[in-house]
Amino acid sequence: SYLYSKKYSEALFYFNEILNLNENDSDAYSSIGLVYDFQEEHDTALKYFNIALDINSENIAALACKADTLLGQGNFNESLDCLNKIFSIKDDIIMTKITKSYVLWYLNKFEESLDGFKEIDKLDFDDYGLKKSYYSYYAKSLVNMERLDDALKVYDEFLDNYPFNEEIKKES
Repeated sequence: SYLYSKKYSEALFYFNEILNLNENDSDAYSSIGLVYDFQEEHDTALKYFNIALDINSENIAALACKADTLLGQGNFNESLDCLNKIFSIKDDIIMTKITKSYVLWYLNKFEESLDGFKEIDKLDFDDYGLKKSYYSYYAKSLVNMERLDDALKVYDEFLDNYPFNEEIKKES
């Protein structure tokens, strides 16, 4: 709660309290990294994600946070390495599949990127946040490939499939 309400010092205090009880709590280190990532101190965040992963190399949350931070820094190969590590642990994490397809675009692996998005489209999931990320990353990838008509179709499909679009149409 402190993290999301931008009370970073309070969040750090309590995560450090966890470490006082157990200095090998991988999740606490990962959470501290997330606090620093929220504050845009990405190098410090990566340091804590790495500590978390040194303790537990299969900490999916730490791997996902590290992948996102690396993506934001433009370290696409390293981000992809983290995503692939997540799949070696658990291969059914949809957000990781979405992010991987997006990262593949950055690495100029356009066909792999599109194939990934097509595979995700076949999956049955109803989480709005995941759907929003899927459509957003898919459309951005298409835009970056200069496939603007296809990107517009993806955006239109998103708007056609979600209830809030009625309010948008009325306002337009």
